[in-house]
Amino acid sequence: MHCFILYQLMIVFLLSRRYKEAYSDEKYLHIVMELCELGDLHKLIEDTRLRNSRLSDNLIMLYFVQICFALQYIHQQRVLHRDLKTKNIFLKKGHIVKLGKKL
Repeated sequence: MHCFILYQLMIVFLLSRRYKEAYSDEKYLHIVMELCELGDLHKLIEDTRLRNSRLSDNLIMLYFVQICFALQYIHQQRVLHRDLKTKNIFLKKGHIVKLGKKL
């Protein structure tokens, strides 16, 4: 069921936009998605904190708006994320945000 939903949710800010394939073995379901080169938002926040630095207000707003658009879209499709947290917000080059789920 998750694979079917991922395949159908086609929007720029969701990892499902780059859904590649899914397969299972005896124990696990494996979903192959696009690569988010910069990791997740949690890692960015932690790395920034460890450097005693801060994210710019413009970058925070850019990420926030993209997250809102992604949530608006999935809610319009009657899908609830259920695990929205910084570890499930992925970052690509060019300040692109992808909403997903770390399994």
